[in-house]
Order: sequence, then C-alpha cells, then structure tokens
Amino acid sequence: MISLTDLVKSFYGRTGQRGTVRAVDNISLVVPGGSLVTLLGPSGCGKTTTLRCIAGLERPDGGEISIGGQTVFSSRRSMNVPPHKRRIGMVFQSYAIWPHMTVYENVAYALEGSKLSSRESKEKVGKALALVGLSKLESQPAPHLSGGEQQRVAVARALVSEPDVLLFDEPLSNLDAKLRETMRRELRRLQKSLGITALYVTHDQTEALAISDLIAVMNNGKIVEIGEPSDVYNRPRSKFVAEFIGQTNILVGRPLNSRGPGEFASAETALGVIFYRVPDDGRVSVQEVLLCIRPEDLEISVARPEQEENAWRGKIIAMSFLGPYQDCELEAGETVLRAHIRREMSIKVGDEVCIKVDPSRCIPLVSD
Repeated sequence: MISLTDLVKSFYGRTGQRGTVRAVDNISLVVPGGSLVTLLGPSGCGKTTTLRCIAGLERPDGGEISIGGQTVFSSRRSMNVPPHKRRIGMVFQSYAIWPHMTVYENVAYALEGSKLSSRESKEKVGKALALVGLSKLESQPAPHLSGGEQQRVAVARALVSEPDVLLFDEPLSNLDAKLRETMRRELRRLQKSLGITALYVTHDQTEALAISDLIAVMNNGKIVEIGEPSDVYNRPRSKFVAEFIGQTNILVGRPLNSRGPGEFASAETALGVIFYRVPDDGRVSVQEVLLCIRPEDLEISVARPEQEENAWRGKIIAMSFLGPYQDCELEAGETVLRAHIRREMSIKVGDEVCIKVDPSRCIPLVSD
C-alpha cells in the first residue's frame, strides 16, 4: 500500500521566490495493496513530481508518505528515508538502459550493494527475466534490443529486488501505438499475477482506462477526481474531467424543475428542453446546469423517432472514417455536436438526420 497525506512540493518560480510554483498542492491519496492506481492529467499537472516524491527523488515541503505501512517521509517528524531504502522499483520513461551492458548485466546492476551471493543474484535475475519473457536474450547487448524489449528489461530491473511497490513514469510513451497496446496488457497481466501494488503516471486517457483499478485525475497540482475507470468516464463530476477523458459534448442549460437523486429533471438549452437524470449525490445547481453527452451516446437516424423527448433535427457537416466507427459533426440549430455512428451507416455530409439521446446518458457536471 502507498499512502500520501497532505503532500506538498513547491519549486522556485520566475520571481525567484520560494513557493511560487506549487507542483503538488496538498495531495492525499491511498493506493490499496495489490492494486494499480493511475495518476492521469495534462503535462505540468504534478503527477510525475508526486511519483518522484514517493520514490525519494524529490524532497517534499510538507506532508507524509508511507509505503507498505512504513513511513518514508514526514515533515512533522523530520523523516526522509533515502531512495535505496524505500523498497520500491521504478520504471522510467527513458528506460535508462545501460548501452554497454548485456540484458543480464542491466538487470543485475539493480542488486549491486545488496550483499547477495553470486548464486542468489543469478537466481533473482533469472526469475525477473523469466517474468518478462527475456530469458533467451540475457546475453544480448542492450543496443541490439527493440523498444519493447528494452522496456521489458527496465521492468525486470525494477522487479529483481522484489520491491513492495512499483512506480511507472510514462513507461510506454516512447513505443509505437501497436506495441504500446501490447505492452500495457503485458504490464497489467504482470502486476495482477504478482499481486504487487503499483502507481502509474500517464497523460494517455486510453492507457489509464485500460490498465487501472482506480484513476486519480490531476490538474494544477491537485487530485480533482478519483474513481474506477468506468465511473470516471461514464459519470464524471467536473467539466475538466469530462473533457480531458475522451470526447464529449457540453451543453449549458437552465434548470426548469427540482428533482431528487435518481429522478429525471429537465433544463432549457440551446437545443431546447433536455431531460436528464439527477446523480445519486444530488449535485445539480438551481441556476445553471452543465450536461455531458458522450459522442457514442448520441443516436443518429434518418427517420424521425416516434418520441420527441430529447430528439432534434440536424445536419451532417463533417465526417471522418475511423475504422470501428464514423466520427461526425452535426449542426442542430446553432449548436454543433460530435457523434460516433456505426461504420456501415450510409449517410454523408449534407444529409438531414434525427439526433436522439437517452436522458440517463445526459450527465450533470459540477462547474470547475
């Protein structure tokens, strides 16, 4: 388990004064034992700084960090355990593979100073290489490896010392799209099979959705939302999260009535009256409501539906074929909407269509 309590890290700003840039702003987070939690956010949001504080590569200005139930940093107790004593394994974005060493030597390097016998070291390295499928390449020079193989070496090196937790800092960003997809499945399989606690940093939303038990979305040094991937995507709380994870349509409306949690309410928007489901926590403003509608939740048809609720006429103004679906822009009055439609649907730019959405797929958001 990893636990962060009121973690703060500031850097010198342009003015030269301490604390003008607060990269990590009072973060508290628990990574449950045996789970993989992802820190997701745009560049500069503080996710890598948070990871480096956990690893001991940055000294926080305040708060506490514990790993496996043991405190490794506490500003209150003036405690700061050095990185090599924190029982962590870390995989960097650059892999940090030594080009003058073989695969075996790169992995064994992580055991230097461990006081293990040569036999014990050889057993541990062999086990780590077997876990990542590189047993047959242990004598290969590092420069002869592909990008995916180098990434596996980095993972084996992080695992060889049998750490309590694994830390990943954008480990797949240097790989091409197809290999990145393969490797994220491999990393997830490895993490689950070992039952090891992992904290993963990325700005790739698809990657975070695919591998995580929990996603903590960060912005401006803060965790703005945390939840399971399906909840963060299907039921985002804020406009920032709705727009950052995936694609979305945001409609601004004026509530026409007040309803309780789980009930259906309505709002006046530029499209007309829209019905939506009030979230279980009842979060709806009485003055203005922001509604999130995912492109895949818009139903497009040529024929007008029998019901008029949450249905409008529109026109296709742009289309892109993306393989599994067609990405469309539709004009409904003065509102432009994004929709994903079936790839086999025979419509073209300029066609008049009907647009419909289920009220349960209109998600009210909290204003940022």
